[in-house]
Amino acid sequence: GGDSAKPYGKYLISMNKLTKDTFTPHGPLYTENHELFNVESTPAKLIDQMSAPPETHYSQAIPVDLIKPKILTKYELPATPDTPNVTYDYDSKTVEVKMTVVRSFFNPDWFTVPEGWQVRMQMTNIEEAIDISHGLALTDHDVAESIDPGEVKVIEYVADREGVYWYYCLWFCSELHLEMRGRMIVIPEKDWSPSLEWTPPGA
Repeated sequence: GGDSAKPYGKYLISMNKLTKDTFTPHGPLYTENHELFNVESTPAKLIDQMSAPPETHYSQAIPVDLIKPKILTKYELPATPDTPNVTYDYDSKTVEVKMTVVRSFFNPDWFTVPEGWQVRMQMTNIEEAIDISHGLALTDHDVAESIDPGEVKVIEYVADREGVYWYYCLWFCSELHLEMRGRMIVIPEKDWSPSLEWTPPGA
């Protein structure tokens, strides 16, 4: 309850810049610390010490019931998530990828695109467990996104270089995390034909 004419609460946080003997030194910069006191009695009782990065400044404590009702554990999934697919618009030279993301794979886990076309990826994390975030990073295209449980994210970029580019999950999500990857295959436009479009497995 700091920054108030009537502060309240029974705890005080002390943020200490020049306490050099609390934690073991580990380099030119020593660990600073926070100290948590119970101020219901005199003298106040130290109940915890926590290491902190350099340049501690200011913090304050607030009752948890001020934030608890606003905590989001996961997004609400669409009632009917889009079916994974890849569509090609030859008029606008755009490829739209609708992708689901779940432990431990992307669907689709590969797609083709003509060189120079715009790519629009809509990614839906269909996890229903809390704290199972996934991510998508695409090599050589400045793409790195985090996708929380139930969240839908859209990214756009230009596939401006031919080649095979891997995309992979950014966050450790299961024993098969390192297998969670896919490929964008960029084909020179002069070599492109509709026969090279992505097709669903088994189609």
